Amino acid sequence: MKVLKRAFSYAFHVKFLIVSTIVLVSILMVVDILPTRLTQQLLDDYVSGIEKPWYKVDQKAENGVEVNDNFYVQQNLYKGDAGIIEEACVIEVNKTLYMIDGVGQIESGMRQIEGNTVTITNTGQTHEYQATVLSGNQSRLLYGPLVKPVIFLLVMLGAMYFLNSVLVYVTNYLYSLLALKLSNLMRYDMFEKLQRLPINYFQNEADGRIVSKITNDTETIKYLYNVVITMVIEGLFKFIIIYFAMYVLNPQFAIMVLFILPLIVVWILAYRYYTNKYATQIRALNSQINATLNENIKGMKVIQAFNQEKFIYDEFDGLNRSYFDYRVKQTSLNVNVGGPVFGLFRRVTQIMVICFFGYKAVYTGEFATYGVMYAFVTYLGNLLDPIDLIMESIEMLEDAMVSGTRVFEFLDLPEETVAYDDEVPPFNGEVEFSHLDFKYNETAPYVLKDINFKAEAHQTVAFVGHTGSGKTTTMSLLMRFYDYNEGSIKIDGRELNTMSKQAFRKHVGMVLQDPILFKGTIKSNISLNDEQVTDQMVLDAMHAIGADEILNKYEHGIDTPIANLGENLSTGERQLLSFARAMLYDPSILILDEATANIDTQTEQMIQRALAVASENRTTFIVAHRLSTIKHADKIIVLDGGKIIEMGTHDELIALGGKYYQMYLSQSNVAS
Repeated sequence: MKVLKRAFSYAFHVKFLIVSTIVLVSILMVVDILPTRLTQQLLDDYVSGIEKPWYKVDQKAENGVEVNDNFYVQQNLYKGDAGIIEEACVIEVNKTLYMIDGVGQIESGMRQIEGNTVTITNTGQTHEYQATVLSGNQSRLLYGPLVKPVIFLLVMLGAMYFLNSVLVYVTNYLYSLLALKLSNLMRYDMFEKLQRLPINYFQNEADGRIVSKITNDTETIKYLYNVVITMVIEGLFKFIIIYFAMYVLNPQFAIMVLFILPLIVVWILAYRYYTNKYATQIRALNSQINATLNENIKGMKVIQAFNQEKFIYDEFDGLNRSYFDYRVKQTSLNVNVGGPVFGLFRRVTQIMVICFFGYKAVYTGEFATYGVMYAFVTYLGNLLDPIDLIMESIEMLEDAMVSGTRVFEFLDLPEETVAYDDEVPPFNGEVEFSHLDFKYNETAPYVLKDINFKAEAHQTVAFVGHTGSGKTTTMSLLMRFYDYNEGSIKIDGRELNTMSKQAFRKHVGMVLQDPILFKGTIKSNISLNDEQVTDQMVLDAMHAIGADEILNKYEHGIDTPIANLGENLSTGERQLLSFARAMLYDPSILILDEATANIDTQTEQMIQRALAVASENRTTFIVAHRLSTIKHADKIIVLDGGKIIEMGTHDELIALGGKYYQMYLSQSNVAS
């Protein structure tokens, strides 16, 4: 119920569409029931209605007939334009019609004819009536006045069926449009949520699973709207209207119908329980398959380079087989318990209607007309339509419920506070870490321990150390990808945690080891589609880092198309564009996280020249892999095991002869 409540909270965004749908469905339900009532009238009043009461009148009347020099008119067609002599009736015995004067309605029962005497036997009682046999021509004359009203009813039936088709088309369109709009709103909310999630969520959750939630689950959840809206609005209206019509026809049988409803409810609940069980596994496996595919596509070069195709295939085969097995179980459940079996149950109940009226006729002598029997069979079928829809839709419904659970769990994830409108003045660039301790979660070990250092404004500070020493984590804390709880980081004397992340980051530029480019152009990747950035600003940023060779190499310059993730550029070119992006807004603080680790010597020299210019009048932090790139740093901090073990200039650390000295010798290939 919580999932349904959350899902339909989105309905407030499309109130007009929902009201329109409800109004049309209400009209559709009325139009849907009218053809049955018209058909019943057609059968009982006209097709088999020849036995309805007649009047014997004193002169020719409108809608009347002349039989054996006497004038007759059926009571339901009598307009008072002739005097009534007596009542009369027409009965059929052995496919022959007989006229009986003086009696308006005869009893139900077994009919026999002997001469001109008609005998009616019912529950042991016998009634005899004198009758006049009617010839074929006379019989046809009796049906003549019924032709016009029959044609009128047939035209009405055609109009009702046409109107019904139009309304069904419109309501189905509105159902689909409503579901699409609501699932689309949900997809927007999920994508917006994605922007506010902390970085550690993306480290702990596979990309494919995130994509599956935003695409597959929101696509699946639209069936929740379709099915539930159809069942609640259409099913409820239809049940109330049709049951009322059944009750009017025969209260006794209508009450009997109520006793089968508990059986149907138990059936649906049991079916739903197992369907939900399978749907949960199916959705989880589907997400896992998406995650595996995403991982394998990204890592295809490694897979092929190390001949891991068979291992990867076997891994995928295991997931795919599990998915297939659960789908087979779901299909078997649907076939053995769902729609087809309920269809058989539906036919049995309709046969029971015929048996009920047959029992009444044989044992109580109460004969039902063709129209009443047709109406009851049709009404019962219509009454079971919503339940039939539920049985056919439970698989989709449970699939959508599972998807809804996953979607709302995603939307309920803790998020970062976003304040894009907040502003902080540009920094001088003084950064101080004081007794900073950090671990990624409460149960994890500390990755940074008692970090203390101060970077003066406009200094260049480098961090070195072996993998896992804490270099990148330190910079991630400075960028506020993670929030610290122990210790302090101050910018120009102001605690970093007291500033809006977005306002702080406006004055910080960052270049990562693995440059991230988006599909678009060189210009869009540097400006990030900021309309305030001009072509000249982009050119100036590229010129500042010495990336003119890229502009000369590609014919379209800054309008050169960039493929997905920048695959059409070299690693060095991607890094240069990433560097230009960081420099575009003239940041107060510049962070280079091993930005020169994956580039060639020539590109490194270009960046070194750009760094000399870029470092002027700003505080620069460099996480270094190559020690040769940081020799001119104002301060070098050596990390090991999350602790600062050495700090100083290049010359001071070489003279110290410690860890930094050993690392420098190792990279210089000089024997110690």
